[in-house]
Amino acid sequence: MKTLLLMRHAEAHLEQDSQTDFDRTLTPDGEKMATQTGVILRQLGIPIHRILASAAPRALHTAQLVATQASPAAPLIALPELYAVPADRLASAILRHSCPDEDSIMLVAHNPAISSLMYRWSGHDFSVPPATLLVLTANTDDWHQFTAAPLTASLLIRDAEPESLDNTTSSDT
Repeated sequence: MKTLLLMRHAEAHLEQDSQTDFDRTLTPDGEKMATQTGVILRQLGIPIHRILASAAPRALHTAQLVATQASPAAPLIALPELYAVPADRLASAILRHSCPDEDSIMLVAHNPAISSLMYRWSGHDFSVPPATLLVLTANTDDWHQFTAAPLTASLLIRDAEPESLDNTTSSDT
């Protein structure tokens, strides 16, 4: 069984005068939401074996705050290639950076790509405000078969509140 956690980075400050979009940082509310998401994952016993995050500060900090609460030992890999890319590039990054012996991966990235993957793989159309996290599982032992297997969208954490989805969908990358 493989579990994939897809997360949109938490709330970030607007661009400042000399700052680029890439360099935006989390607001205090964003930090609180990311931390609370990690607490919820820990309380629900959802492990994270590897974390892939956009190298943009707001995504990387989101991943760090979640990991601190949920899975402090999980390796966190910052990937510049996850910034401002289409959904298919996010999907391929999961395959490139997964290890066969790891059963759960969290991916922290940006809209619109991350919400596109959430919609496609869950079979649901829902709002994806900052710090939204979707938990998907597939009955496979191979990350390369993850999206070919029926996916179960079991949990949505939005606004620091868990919502049960309990939905199995077919997936196509």
